[in-house]
Amino acid sequence: MRKPIEHELREPWTDKCPKVGGAGRAVGKNLMTPRERMWQAMKTLNRKGDWTISQVVDLAHPVELSSAKTYVDSLVAAQLVERKADKQEQVGRTFTSIPHRMLVSWHEAPRLTRDGKVVTQGMGNLAMWRCARIRKKFTPSQLANEASVGDIQVKLSTAKQYCIALEKSGYFKQLVKGSGRFVESQYQLVRDTGPIAPAIKRVKVIFDRNTGALQPIQTPEELCDELG
Repeated sequence: MRKPIEHELREPWTDKCPKVGGAGRAVGKNLMTPRERMWQAMKTLNRKGDWTISQVVDLAHPVELSSAKTYVDSLVAAQLVERKADKQEQVGRTFTSIPHRMLVSWHEAPRLTRDGKVVTQGMGNLAMWRCARIRKKFTPSQLANEASVGDIQVKLSTAKQYCIALEKSGYFKQLVKGSGRFVESQYQLVRDTGPIAPAIKRVKVIFDRNTGALQPIQTPEELCDELG
């Protein structure tokens, strides 16, 4: 039985930061979202002691200052980051100069609401992807059942659409075509690109009906930044 997603956030982590392009712009490596770049920057700064939001913005570039403040506030609310100043000490000081300290060293950047609650949207796809990586061969119902842990509940219809989308994009191969209610389609993972689940998005493209060609008008970096 697979472990809850919460355990996966506590996997061993590395504190190495790419040398080029900020905390998440390493050439030839997995792209990071702004949230992941900020989390990586905090981990790197945390090795040397307390840090400020301004330092996070500098290291996680390109990231907006307002976005960094919102994310750090949510981490403080979730008690994952400690703010080293009480309310009286914060009066008269800009929020960018207040020292902070991480209280955890999770591998993955937590997705949180403003009040520090865990965001479960998108976690179902991540759970199904990781189940597929473990099983190698599977049916949609197996993915739905094993990916449904705690607050994360995956419907069978969602798992079917997920398998169809990843089969069309070359990540899954259909081994058995389902027929009716009693014979379920079976798939095999044939393109394992890593632990991060491929994101299914409505990409902005230009379609030329004269040639049938599709031309994307968003870079991979822009698409990654939209993931949050």
